[in-house]
Amino acid sequence: MSDPSPRMCLCCKEMFTPNPHAPHAQYCAQGVCRKASKRASQARWLNQPENRDYFCGCHHVERVRKWRKAHPGYWRCSRRRPGGRALQDSVALQDLVHSPAVAALVGFLASQTGDALQETVSKTFWNMHFRGQAIMGMGPAIAPRG
Repeated sequence: MSDPSPRMCLCCKEMFTPNPHAPHAQYCAQGVCRKASKRASQARWLNQPENRDYFCGCHHVERVRKWRKAHPGYWRCSRRRPGGRALQDSVALQDLVHSPAVAALVGFLASQTGDALQETVSKTFWNMHFRGQAIMGMGPAIAPRG
C-alpha cells in the first residue's frame, strides 16, 4: 500500500495527508470537516433515486418496527447523543412549533409510549391534545379518527 499524496480538504481548504486506510479521503480529520464530510455523504446517498423515499411511507414504518423489535432499547442507548432524531418523519410532528417545550413534550411522550417512532409519538400527542380540549370544554370529547 503506497502512502496517499497530500491534498486540500474540501471543507477548510487546508492541506492534509489522508490516512493510508482511507486513501481517497477528501476531508481532513478536524471535527467541522468530518461533519461536512458526513453531510456530503448523506446528500449523495439521498440523491440516488432508490434512496429518495427510504424514510417515507407505511411500509418503512413496518420495517423500522421490525428492526426495533429485533434491537430492543437501542434508541435509549447512552452512547447516542441526546436529541437524536427518530428514523421516521411524520408530517404532524413537523407541523408543530419547534420550541424547547415541544421538544420536551415529544421526549416525554416517547418515554411514556416506549417508542421513538414519530408516527407513534404524533398519534399519542394528538390523542392527548383532543382529550385536553374536551376536558377544557374547547372541543369534542372524542378524538377524530384518522
